[in-house]
Amino acid sequence: MNLQKIQEKKGISPIIATLLLILIAIAAGVIVYAYVVGFIGSTTTGQASGTSNISIDAASGKASSSSVTAYIRNIGGSTAQVTAFYVLSSTGSIVAGGSFIGTGAVAGDSACTTLSAASGMACSLAPGATVSISVGSGITMTSGSTYQLKVTTADGSAVLYTFKAN
Repeated sequence: MNLQKIQEKKGISPIIATLLLILIAIAAGVIVYAYVVGFIGSTTTGQASGTSNISIDAASGKASSSSVTAYIRNIGGSTAQVTAFYVLSSTGSIVAGGSFIGTGAVAGDSACTTLSAASGMACSLAPGATVSISVGSGITMTSGSTYQLKVTTADGSAVLYTFKAN
């Protein structure tokens, strides 16, 4: 009787076995794809493309004193040359800006002490460095209105930050 029960047991059908193999192959493909995309993304992120990687950590504008102050940080792996600073209205028109129109301060970088359109200097930001840039002339802002700050680098990279004038 035991021998008869063993002979009556059958394995899984060939169709189910084929489906299971296909599912395992698809799952393995998805895992390999995710690994390759992650690997390629980590090797091409940052400075491999030759563009600067900066961020605006904070920005504020004061309508009463016509001034904007921003904190810009280099989050990339190589030195970034900050070359221009723009204040844009909510419609995208330039309220103030151009090649440097303000002053900034970065420890150990004299080019960031006095930045102006006349000087033609760019502010060099080492990886991880932060610069505080203030613009205090020629900006007409309305208290409570929303503006965008645009900062550009020598290689054409740009970053935008939205703030409300107070």
